[in-house]
Amino acid sequence: MNTNGKSAILLATYNGESYLREQLDSLLEQSYDSFVICAHDDGSKDSTPAILAEYAERYPGKVFVLPGDATGSSRDNFFYLMEQVEAPYYFFCDQDDIWLPRKLALCHEKMAEIEKSGLPALVFTDLSVADGSGQVIQERMSEYQALHMDAASFPRLLIQNVVTGCTMMVNRALRDKAMLPIPATGVIMHDWYLALVAARFGSIGYVDAPTMLYRQHGSNVVGAKNIRSPSYLLSRLRSGDIRSSLADTRTQAAFFAEHFGEGEDSLAARYGRLGGEGKLSRLRFYKTEGVKKSGLTRNLGLIVFG
Repeated sequence: MNTNGKSAILLATYNGESYLREQLDSLLEQSYDSFVICAHDDGSKDSTPAILAEYAERYPGKVFVLPGDATGSSRDNFFYLMEQVEAPYYFFCDQDDIWLPRKLALCHEKMAEIEKSGLPALVFTDLSVADGSGQVIQERMSEYQALHMDAASFPRLLIQNVVTGCTMMVNRALRDKAMLPIPATGVIMHDWYLALVAARFGSIGYVDAPTMLYRQHGSNVVGAKNIRSPSYLLSRLRSGDIRSSLADTRTQAAFFAEHFGEGEDSLAARYGRLGGEGKLSRLRFYKTEGVKKSGLTRNLGLIVFG
């Protein structure tokens, strides 16, 4: 599908009937109007497909439902949408959030500041955390999760992603660079992968303002966690999640290095092999290469478990 020069909002859905109408209405109320909504449903068993069909009928030329088999995950659903849609710019939309009216406008303004001809570019923003009813429970997720939004450099993105996909805007050059060929299963999530590509081969810009309400409920695929919560910290320490998540980042880095022909001596390739090194070698690598996470708590975990 070609959007004829309009930005594409890529909407991935699955069993989203509870919140989908409110999300679609917030998209259609954007102050920046040169966009189309391109949705793909991943095999919903509820009324989600009927809601999408209703909006496509009510807003012809604005809302499109793309056919295609279920992909099995939100990550692969977004990759499918990126493959199917030709547009100058792409936004990524979950089915259950609420976008604030100037989200598109603010992202386009920042993109105009950072974009260079022919080079990949990505813009992301802060967001407000909301409960299931849409009531704000934390004005800024960056504070809620103790994230350093200026940490979107390639070395730091290797180990931690600070780019939330539903706030993200990417240009066509980034989409093309990331999708040729289509990524394999070494990718953790589409937003993390796109951020790595942008940081390595282009530029990243941050809008220091919330542009949406990030709704938290029982069905979130990822969700916002309060890093300062004792229960969250204890669960991380007890479950072995830290070592497992670090191993996943090394797998992703190794895939990235191979996918883009970075070479055995590249930062991504060396980080991908780090699991086979001794503890002191790993700690030395983190320090000398600037590979670290946001905040004291996470970096103490990295020292202990990394």
